[in-house]
Amino acid sequence: MILVESSILMQAQRLPNSEEAKHLASLIVSGQAAVIGPVVMEYLRGARSEEEFEFLTERLAALDFLELDIPTWVWAGRLSGRYMRSGDKMTDLDVVIAATAIRHDVPLYTLDKGFQRIPELELYEYKQAPDN
Repeated sequence: MILVESSILMQAQRLPNSEEAKHLASLIVSGQAAVIGPVVMEYLRGARSEEEFEFLTERLAALDFLELDIPTWVWAGRLSGRYMRSGDKMTDLDVVIAATAIRHDVPLYTLDKGFQRIPELELYEYKQAPDN
């Protein structure tokens, strides 16, 4: 399982021929892609019309969903406190996304470089096949 962050979903939406879009499609087909509530919210809030909102909602139905349980919220509290005490800025949504990936022991697929500063978090990087 791979937790897909909203930056990947948005990239795939904006640039359907991008490498991220192609790779996301392969993760969905293989049943490896998952999202969480905060990612769903971030993705859907960008809809410019009710029709687009419905279209994006249908796209999300192809992904698995990870629940936010108490241990996830405990991880979120740990991360949020760490960054608050250090003076480093991290949004609550990003904290919850990172905490979920850590709690479920799954890599996070994202374009957001801010997640790189979390040592406990495994970031997903796909390897492109070499051109022949």
